[in-house]
Amino acid sequence: MTGRPPGVLLSFGPEGERAARRLDALLRGGGVRTALDGLGHLDAGLPPGPVLLDLGACDLLVVLWGRRSAADPAVGARLTVAESFGTPLLCYGLDDTPAPARAGTVIRAAHHDPAGDAEAAHRVLVAAHQGRPVPAPAPPPSGGAAVTPGHWTIEDDATHPSILSLELSAEGGVRGSLRHRQLLAQVTGRWRFEARDRRLELDLRHAFGLRPVRTRLELQLLDGDRQGLRAEDVHGLAHRRRYRLERTGEG
Repeated sequence: MTGRPPGVLLSFGPEGERAARRLDALLRGGGVRTALDGLGHLDAGLPPGPVLLDLGACDLLVVLWGRRSAADPAVGARLTVAESFGTPLLCYGLDDTPAPARAGTVIRAAHHDPAGDAEAAHRVLVAAHQGRPVPAPAPPPSGGAAVTPGHWTIEDDATHPSILSLELSAEGGVRGSLRHRQLLAQVTGRWRFEARDRRLELDLRHAFGLRPVRTRLELQLLDGDRQGLRAEDVHGLAHRRRYRLERTGEG
């Protein structure tokens, strides 16, 4: 962990998503790098490639643990891979389901209790730093350009980039399109810009086929001006995707 903050991978199913996102915000506020793993499918019995990379890059795996996750093969696959990597495991208990034997630390979720959430997050921070003192978090970025209502184009840095063309309304609504290679989908959703942290949050829904897909992006602005901004995904351990945001019309 020399020269960089520790990295924590949060793995959770539907029952643990709210608790995971509360914990994620507190950990990032404490200066820890995080990645979110919403479980889901397996590839030949293994977690998907990006999750495998984050498992290899993380300093601590936190599993949101409950009755459903204990019986989920996707959770079992992550525990097996983490053990093979020698990655420390912390279970964040959602109920009284017994934690797996190799869990080094078990913390019980503080449901709807901000003080309890903060205490649990501090214990995760201590575990992530592996006995080292927990440093004070760096101050949030200040100044610079902001994302305001209007028409924006957002393009990622992938080899085959995805391009969002979005109208961000003053009321927080989103409508537009998503283009990936030759595919084009209509997009709807919500947006919010946190001026204090210079962070853009997008909660989007689209469908290239019959089944709608929900995508949540949290982008940290890095630099730029009113017409063009550079941003980075706030999540990710092995790789954090970069984005280019261009304002192409007024709201």
